[in-house]
Amino acid sequence: MKWVVREIFKNKDTYADRFFANGRMFAIADGLGLGKGAILSAELAVNTLKEFSPPESEEEMVRLFNEVNKRLLYKLGELGDETISGTTLSLLSLVNNQFFVGHVGDSRIYLFRDGKLQLLTEDQVKYKGNKKIVKVLGLEWSPRVYTTSGELYGDERFILLSDGFINSFSEDVLREALNIESLEEAANHLEKRFKENTHKDDLTFLIIGLR
Repeated sequence: MKWVVREIFKNKDTYADRFFANGRMFAIADGLGLGKGAILSAELAVNTLKEFSPPESEEEMVRLFNEVNKRLLYKLGELGDETISGTTLSLLSLVNNQFFVGHVGDSRIYLFRDGKLQLLTEDQVKYKGNKKIVKVLGLEWSPRVYTTSGELYGDERFILLSDGFINSFSEDVLREALNIESLEEAANHLEKRFKENTHKDDLTFLIIGLR
């Protein structure tokens, strides 16, 4: 198994995407909110994952998300009511020839298999007028965690992306990149396309190859 990661941002001080990768678990957290709360939320989420084994069922995945959420609620509570923050979290667990996905928010996880791209997550987004409202961990005690799972066949690729890609390139570009043999070249291709098409968004992505 191999993986590559890219972090692309305009301002390091306000960049609130964080990632986790240890060969069995891969995750992206995108902190949302004002001030230090957004960065703290994303960092706490990925740091919590370091303490746990990869979930081996969708039920274990939900329990892990609830633990992350509980820690966020307590930590953010220490910052006071004036700081309303939270984080998305999209997590991929690879165990026992199976994959398990847990997800809250609007980052995405895709499976690329046999030339076909499959979205494994569900965008948890609402719009009020022009305002985008994203579901996050850290705001309520019982978050709705989206889960799914499936079998591994040994030659899949997965990609996890924060939401910065949505207005920058299409799923066709993802498919094109994931067809490239080298993971590094695939990542370079996506980074190039992103920088060509955006001037304000940040982006973090992980590409995982099983072969």
